[in-house]
Amino acid sequence: VGGGEHNTASGDLATVGGGDGNVASDLYAIVGGGASNEAGGYGATVAGGITNTATMTGTAIGGGSDNAIMATYGIIGGGSGNFIMATYGTIGGGSANLITATYGTIGGGHNITVTGQYAVVGGGEDNAVSGDYATVGGGGGNTVSSYYATVGGGKDNTAGAPAATVGGGTDNAAGPLAAVGGGEHNTANGDWATVSGGSWNTANGLYAAVGGGENNAASSDYATVGGGENNTASGERATVGGGENNTASGWGATVPGGGSNTAAGDYSFAAGISAKANHAGAFVWGDSTDASINSPADNTFIVRANGGIWFGKTTTDITPTIGTNVFISTSTGAYLSTGGVWTDKSDRNSKENFEPVDPAEVLEGVVQLPITTWNYKAEDDSIRHLGPVAQDFYAAFGLGADDRHIAPLDASGVALAAVQGLYQQNRELRGENEALRAQLADQQAQIDALSARLAALEEGREASSARQAALPAGGLLLVAVSAVMLARPRHRFWSDES
Repeated sequence: VGGGEHNTASGDLATVGGGDGNVASDLYAIVGGGASNEAGGYGATVAGGITNTATMTGTAIGGGSDNAIMATYGIIGGGSGNFIMATYGTIGGGSANLITATYGTIGGGHNITVTGQYAVVGGGEDNAVSGDYATVGGGGGNTVSSYYATVGGGKDNTAGAPAATVGGGTDNAAGPLAAVGGGEHNTANGDWATVSGGSWNTANGLYAAVGGGENNAASSDYATVGGGENNTASGERATVGGGENNTASGWGATVPGGGSNTAAGDYSFAAGISAKANHAGAFVWGDSTDASINSPADNTFIVRANGGIWFGKTTTDITPTIGTNVFISTSTGAYLSTGGVWTDKSDRNSKENFEPVDPAEVLEGVVQLPITTWNYKAEDDSIRHLGPVAQDFYAAFGLGADDRHIAPLDASGVALAAVQGLYQQNRELRGENEALRAQLADQQAQIDALSARLAALEEGREASSARQAALPAGGLLLVAVSAVMLARPRHRFWSDES
């Protein structure tokens, strides 16, 4: 006993350095100072403080007050009201902390309980670790109730399943092998599920993940919600990147963002606003128009773009221009009008190597070109089409890139050239027709003249017959002679005209 008063060193080779009312009652026990401290175990040590008790072998209390170690090889650094009731327990400090499992550790804090073996609480308040090898870094009101589970900090977080992890935040909970990084009111219940942060998010599927945001749910296996608000990935391997009020419920379905989009079909894709890909393999894009656009069938590609659509390729930076009354514009210059007319590019400045054509020759090619009705193999045989095949068209005119396609511009060019050929034929026939009409008019005039002369002759004959009937025999002779005379010029008339 080095000094002080009311001190007792009753154990062999025991030591009390000073203070008041201290007791070292076992072999090699030491009380350095302080008051009412007891080192009652083999080799136990109380460095100082008040009313500290180290009554088991190899235990040590650095200081503080009302600390007690009731199991071998425990250590309390200081603080007050701390208790160790299991072997190799350690409390660095704080107050009202309790260890009841082997190798448990509390760094500090208040009202902390470690009941799992090898469990650790770094500090904080009202934290409890009951799982073996479990950890709470700090914070308050955190609970780790299964082995290898971890809560890094924060408040009122729970890691209640094997290897569950909550990094921090408030009121978060993690299931088996799952993790919540932080935020508040987040839950990762599926095995290997993850909620990185945000609030009121849920990852309940196997390997499901929510990156952040609010009120998001990844409720199926391998489902993912990146963030945003009120988004749900309920299909297996489905993804919602962000936005709000989006749902990906099909297997492998995707909504990258936007608002009020639904990808309900397997492998479907919906983006923009109010896009509904309700069928398998459907792609639906909705522009900012406040109206739903729905997929009509499986494996369809649907785009609503009230400002127009542009397709093309370029090797430089470009801001495409979509002209007035143009719905689909292309980098080639061809476009589909808002009225539904496909318009080919035909600018003279974009062409070269002009060669004239013989319209009559083109017309002859059209005449010889086989034209049939048929159906495409991909369509029902009741759907009929009319036209040439590309092989015959190419053989007749040599137009286009190959003998398997017919460009509309080439088909219309052939038709126009054939029309010119028909016009030439028609003009020639019209000339011939006019000549024939003139000839016919000439002939008709001659016929009319002949008809008049014939009528006059007939009238003369009838008059002569009447006179003959009235004449005597001598008169008859006169008439006969007259008739002979009349007959001679008549014979010449018909001979000449014929």
